[in-house]
Amino acid sequence: MGVPAFFRWLSRKYVSIIVDAVEQRRREIDGVKIPIDATQPNENYQEFDNLYLDMNGIIHPCTHPEDRPAPKTEEEMFILIFEYIDRLFSIVRPRKLLYMAVDGVAPRAKMNQQRSRRFRAAQEAAEKRELIENVRKRLESEGIPLPPPRKEEEHFDSNCITPGTPFMARLSVALRYYVHKRITYDPAWQKIQVILSDANVPGEGEHKIMDYVRRQRASPAHDPNTVHCLCGADADLIMLGLATHEANFNIIREEFLPNQPRPCELCGQYGHEVEHCEGLARAETGPDQADPLKKEKNFIFIRLSVLREYLERELTMPNLPFPFDLERAIDDWVMMCFFVGNDFLPHLPSLEIRENAIDRLVKLYKDMVYQAGGWLTENGIVNIERVKKIMGGLGKVEDEIFKQRQLKELRFKESKKQRKQQQRQAMAKIMPYNANLIAPMPLGQQKRMSGEEMRRLAAGDRQEFVRLADVASSHKLQSLLTPVDRRKATDGGDRKRKLAPSSTDSPNGAPPAKSFKEGVAAASVSSETALKPEIKLVTPSGKTAPLAKGAVGALAYDSDEEEEVLDEIRLWESGWKDRYYRAKFQVSETDLEFRKKVACAYVEGLCWVLRYYYQGCASWKWYFPYHYAPFASDFELIADFQPDFNMPTKPFKPLEQLMGVFPAASRAHIPDGWRWLMTDSSSPIIDFYPETFEIDLNGKKYAWQGVALLPFVEEKRLLDALDSVYATLTTDEIARNATGPDRLFVGNKHNLFSLVYEVHSQKTTISIKEEQTNDDTKEKSEGTRETEGKAEETQQAENGESEQIAKMEETTTKEEEQAPKQANEEEAISKPEQAPKQESEGETEFVVDEEKKWVHINAVNAYGMSGEVSYDVEALAFGEAHRSLFRNSLEFGDIKENTCVMVEFRDPQFPMHFIFKANRLDGIKELPRVLKPNDWDQRRHGSFQPQIGFSRDIPRANLSMAGHRTLNHQINDNRRSCPASLFSVQTSPPAHTLPWHMGTNSPQQQHQMQYQHQQQWQQSQFYNGQQQQQPVPLFSFGQMAMPPPPPLPPQNWITSHPPPQIQSHVPYGQPPPLISQPRNTQHHHRRSDNNRTYNRK
Repeated sequence: MGVPAFFRWLSRKYVSIIVDAVEQRRREIDGVKIPIDATQPNENYQEFDNLYLDMNGIIHPCTHPEDRPAPKTEEEMFILIFEYIDRLFSIVRPRKLLYMAVDGVAPRAKMNQQRSRRFRAAQEAAEKRELIENVRKRLESEGIPLPPPRKEEEHFDSNCITPGTPFMARLSVALRYYVHKRITYDPAWQKIQVILSDANVPGEGEHKIMDYVRRQRASPAHDPNTVHCLCGADADLIMLGLATHEANFNIIREEFLPNQPRPCELCGQYGHEVEHCEGLARAETGPDQADPLKKEKNFIFIRLSVLREYLERELTMPNLPFPFDLERAIDDWVMMCFFVGNDFLPHLPSLEIRENAIDRLVKLYKDMVYQAGGWLTENGIVNIERVKKIMGGLGKVEDEIFKQRQLKELRFKESKKQRKQQQRQAMAKIMPYNANLIAPMPLGQQKRMSGEEMRRLAAGDRQEFVRLADVASSHKLQSLLTPVDRRKATDGGDRKRKLAPSSTDSPNGAPPAKSFKEGVAAASVSSETALKPEIKLVTPSGKTAPLAKGAVGALAYDSDEEEEVLDEIRLWESGWKDRYYRAKFQVSETDLEFRKKVACAYVEGLCWVLRYYYQGCASWKWYFPYHYAPFASDFELIADFQPDFNMPTKPFKPLEQLMGVFPAASRAHIPDGWRWLMTDSSSPIIDFYPETFEIDLNGKKYAWQGVALLPFVEEKRLLDALDSVYATLTTDEIARNATGPDRLFVGNKHNLFSLVYEVHSQKTTISIKEEQTNDDTKEKSEGTRETEGKAEETQQAENGESEQIAKMEETTTKEEEQAPKQANEEEAISKPEQAPKQESEGETEFVVDEEKKWVHINAVNAYGMSGEVSYDVEALAFGEAHRSLFRNSLEFGDIKENTCVMVEFRDPQFPMHFIFKANRLDGIKELPRVLKPNDWDQRRHGSFQPQIGFSRDIPRANLSMAGHRTLNHQINDNRRSCPASLFSVQTSPPAHTLPWHMGTNSPQQQHQMQYQHQQQWQQSQFYNGQQQQQPVPLFSFGQMAMPPPPPLPPQNWITSHPPPQIQSHVPYGQPPPLISQPRNTQHHHRRSDNNRTYNRK
């Protein structure tokens, strides 16, 4: 999601929402990986019902990883995806459902962001290939050994992970095989149901999952206490999980570790970037010598139930004129997060997540609730009047926000300059590890030098190093102090415009497709030559010495300062709004009608996004038609604007989406007959595919933070151009362009198997009838199309098909007027559907499938899941052998006897414009509180122990009694090492292990008495005398010798020292208190006779 640093901010502010996942690692014996038994209880002390996988978050890191060499073949990629799913499955261990959702065709609002990402990815890939080729030529000219270049087919284009490409079609087939394989052979899979929603099903993966959850919640058979776990790294999953209002919703994701080492893409070694590569001839010692240890990333859980506790504390407002509703307050908080950023709208200029923008909005929100007397949202519908009040409050402080931001930036730059100055001064005293700046001379050309000459040469090296740094610093300071007339600044006068042409050449900030190609090419050449410093070192004899390998890069890096990015808007100065609209939209601030138009479009986008999160896609065609957002103060112009999303819309087809988001560089994934539309100058849509485009840094520092000013795709022009090339599609391309169904998989040990197998068996009957129909068609005499049409109409009338079609339309109307009702398996009969269009050479034929029926699922047999199933013509035969797609894998081999059945599945159907309620369901069992109560009194309740994990009953690693004894009495004793038993899990000791055990009324009292009696013995003079006679533990290679057990007390001591009186209870799982009493030899003999008599009784 487009919220930079949102998760980092959230996890730092609400620290208790994170739980480290406990994982059982797979073992490998003789090259064979031993599977994990996922039928065992979950090691995280939490059993999960449903596991949802946002597959694109798995596909991307497996196909083009950043921390390891990329796989070379598709087979390797698919196996990595399977292993990733296996790993998640073994951690979560779902007991009811596994839902795998691959991104399908996205709404038009999302396609604009996908278009920007794919154009950038293609451009960056081309630049990287050019850089690698240039470095390779340089190193080969110097005779440095290099690995052989990668073949062209080995370069993986990540843009192919888009619906409609051949790669995604093959992945869908591979995932079906994987599910069949696991259900057939893995016991943990055999009693759960699996749903696969591949790339042919429209919608983003996470939103297909949320649509499933919403529809199940609205069904009467849903269990409100279902434990959900959603896998994905996008920040919007947190908002989506909160929007469900489920009692137990969790998110699992990889732990983010910044600054991880990456291999060089030229030599494959670590410790340097491509531009600093020195080939395979590396030094014997240095940072490139050893690769970092291969380590899998750990997973973490995000507990949304704990986040709800935090939000309840933060959003609770006393003395409201109406009852406080936490569910409504959470919905409003989710909506406020959209102002900071999302995938569909640019964030407001005055809101930055790093500046605590959400906290600022929450403060304004509380004031609004008191004034307006109501909430911002209800069931995903925005109250625009109340949003205007919040934006009005934000607009009053926008000017101050911009000034504070600039002041903070200046302080940061000053601090950074001071640190760099300190580093330069320190580097004058020390040299790099591979140190001399002058390269070694050949043996025949070396000249003997005296000791004095060598000292002068070394001192000259250091002085020259410092001089170069000072010169660079002085040039930088001079450039900063030189006044610049911003009014006369030309396009070639600053770095920003060299890297990206001006944004003032087209409306809405969208550049013409072919207007800046030459300018960018010229700018790139000039910028490269201008940024390369000319560094020379002179020997004491006055000759120029060659630089050592790596010295140029080190000197250039240390001497260059980051160039300033010219901010032509200068939001911290007066007149910022006029400069913003002139630079970004090419209009004046006084053009109130245009400002109102932009503000209304932004508010319409907020309403669309919130409905998308709470009700599903309100419109597949809507998108925000500008590259930049308005100011908060512009919302006062929207008056009584209300968006309208009542018109029904349909998504693009997969191949149409490819033409809308792909650059020409990725045309290999486009059908052959369509590629010329991207490259031919006579193409009617050639302007949609610019070879170069402008990136407006928009006040940011890095290109990835900037705005890609690509022209927006006009839907009508695109579809009109594609109509003329549809006839060139092959059969496989037609299949990739079709909309597919969700698929349900169950095994023969599942309670739903009998119904699903009965539906699956209809496929055989349909296949036989299709073969008979094909034979009859071949025998039919040739005639005109009109005659065939009349004959088909007559045949339809005779068979009663027209009546059946009328009944089908009648049934459809009735289903739209009322919500679906659960029916028994035997009584569930649905309408026949019209099969997809079948196109052959020279004719188009529609076939009405009479046998296809949708059968209602008995929710009792499906763990409370509602829906309908029908046969799948692509299903594998039950009970037969199926050949593996992976011939080189031992683990993913052939399926000898398939015991899995695949059918089509659809969620419960609801009428159009049905409103899904955003509230807590009846029957919810609230989870125990995790956070410390505000009214916690330590004197009355004791010390509060935070919950680490999903339960308070998890055994903890605490110091045992021996560990406390070591800390109290032997902390300075060097004779003893720290045994591993000190960190063992503290559990109640068995009664027979303590010879001085005496019976008590409860296990807790027994444990406390045993502990106190043992402390008496350990503090006695008899114990000290025996302890000093114990042998000292020694260390051996590879393992630590454990110390002997402590000496046991003699029988006469037990008789004369009975156990003390039972005192306050120490709760189970908490460490006993440290004993800090003085070691007095007479301490245990100061008991009165009455006390002894009482204890004996």
